[in-house]
Amino acid sequence: MDRLKLVHCADLHLDSPFIGLEGEDSALQDRLYKATFDSFSRIVDVCLREKADALMVGGDVYDRETRSLRAQLRFRDELARLSQAHIPVFVIHGNHDPLSGWSHRLTWPEGVHVFGPKVEAVPLIREGREVARVWGVSYGQPEVRESPAPEFAAALADDSGDGWRIGLLHANVGGDPGHESYAPCSVDELAAVGIDLWLLGHVHGARFWNHRGVHFLYPGTSQGRHRREKGPKGCYILTLGPNGVEAEFRATDSVRWEDIEISIDGITGEEELFQVLDDRLEKVRKAAGRPVIVDVRFVGRGPVAGLLRREGFLEEWQSESRSRWFGDGHDVWINRMDAVVGGERKLKKWLDEPTFVGELLRYVKERRDSGQWEAEAQEVLGTVMRFFQRRGEPEDWIDVEDWTDRAVERLLDELVAEGES
Repeated sequence: MDRLKLVHCADLHLDSPFIGLEGEDSALQDRLYKATFDSFSRIVDVCLREKADALMVGGDVYDRETRSLRAQLRFRDELARLSQAHIPVFVIHGNHDPLSGWSHRLTWPEGVHVFGPKVEAVPLIREGREVARVWGVSYGQPEVRESPAPEFAAALADDSGDGWRIGLLHANVGGDPGHESYAPCSVDELAAVGIDLWLLGHVHGARFWNHRGVHFLYPGTSQGRHRREKGPKGCYILTLGPNGVEAEFRATDSVRWEDIEISIDGITGEEELFQVLDDRLEKVRKAAGRPVIVDVRFVGRGPVAGLLRREGFLEEWQSESRSRWFGDGHDVWINRMDAVVGGERKLKKWLDEPTFVGELLRYVKERRDSGQWEAEAQEVLGTVMRFFQRRGEPEDWIDVEDWTDRAVERLLDELVAEGES
């Protein structure tokens, strides 16, 4: 089979708002307003720079079923750049932007193919010759609850081509618990269809793997839009050749989310605490190479715990740090600053003590070690989770480990004096 170079992206969510931001200012709003568009523009730059044979877009191009004119025009304009370079584009729609949604009647540039609600095959032509065939399907409606594997298998049943067989699908493959179970199917089902490479969308975390000789790729979202989508985001360059399929990640995010966790163990005073934060912010800024939104958390035990827990201190420090680290050439926005800290207590001895505190700590450790703690805690917190989901927070926003740490610290504050041995 021919050697090919493809670029795959998914879950662009063009014109999507950012969720969970605190204390935005006008400069930050301007950057976030452009972020999803800038990210896709960089993906197109990757295609042009790498002289890709095609761009594959795995669904959820737009964030809403009713697509904004701005999002459609920006998407079309970027595709026109690829058309001028004779790079074909294959697009499917997902649960956020199904074909049933309202859209402006725009004419797509030459070389762009948008798949319909039924599985179909489209040849990938290079220099007048078919070098691969792409099978794809778009969501006709917002919810697809049946496995697409049988329809793909039927479509490939009579295929006699000898080129690469590529599948383009927006689905929850393998039942990822963090995403809605749309187009649910197993890895075994898809591996048996006859496709060589599945290019997927829907799951926002990147993953590339091989199963029974078939390659699968989730590129993840191209631009993180809330604190649960932290770290580098972008697209993948895929090289298809005699040795199979190789995948290389390229970051295209315009703004990046990061977590900073700072242990206060060993920190003895305010000046040292301030310097530790500044050092970490500078390290994150240099590593990202782009504007960064950070959530800062202080953890551990030590002499500065009382300062961090003093009413109003973190809010004042956060405000001052924002003015120093964002604007005037700086590009780090401190979104949240909080602390899960305690005074210097000798807690290890409590685990072996026949006291209520010892029994409490042993119970928490036992439940955490059992592997069932997260499911149990989320069940208890179900009402709280539903309340915040109605406010637009992401479905998996609750960090059970964090909430557990906070609960234990609160109880210890009431039960054990600082320094008690």
